[in-house]
Amino acid sequence: MVGAPRSPLSDALEADEGGRATPPRTDRTGGTLRNQALVEMVVHDLKNPVAGIQMIVQRALRCTEVPDAQRGYLLSIDRSCREMMQLIENLLEIGLVEDGRMPVALEAIGLAVVVGELTRDYLPLVEQTARRLVVALDPDLPMVIGDPVLLRRVLVNLLVNALRHSGSDEVRFEAAHDATMGEVTLRVVDHGRGIPPESQPQFFETHGSPPESLVYCSCPSI
Repeated sequence: MVGAPRSPLSDALEADEGGRATPPRTDRTGGTLRNQALVEMVVHDLKNPVAGIQMIVQRALRCTEVPDAQRGYLLSIDRSCREMMQLIENLLEIGLVEDGRMPVALEAIGLAVVVGELTRDYLPLVEQTARRLVVALDPDLPMVIGDPVLLRRVLVNLLVNALRHSGSDEVRFEAAHDATMGEVTLRVVDHGRGIPPESQPQFFETHGSPPESLVYCSCPSI
């Protein structure tokens, strides 16, 4: 169509005069621009309905007349929307993970604050799954250096998987400080079914991870 507006997707899928698709162009890192354009289009289309649901839910939460029971349902919907938005954003980072170019923004992190936020945000899921969530943090935890967004992403996936899929009655957040070694260890612990032995060697590989654990392929980059 003459004069039709062009988009990255149009450029990526353009054909020559003989009707044959042009070879995919690549950027300097070897990534395929056609694939990137498709991912960006899918991400854009997926975010719109989720953002619409989240906006309606947040508007309802501002209403003071919502009964407590219904407010709990709304909070669960809002949390699920935020999780979905994060999963959608993850699509844009898959190529960066595969290229070893995952961006990391380092800053000081208070682990007690992060764990406290996760405990509050996922309390409805704890109640829904009838689990016990136990927090055991050393009282003298120092600040650590890392990317708070990526750290939270990994912890959320560990926590949600433990609550929903492990079958463990109890899930624990544990953090310990070894002043001698200068290390802080943070764990999400459950006593459920675990990962099958045959899947463990490939767990942190992009194409070898179990379907529900794709996010863990980014762990070596964090």
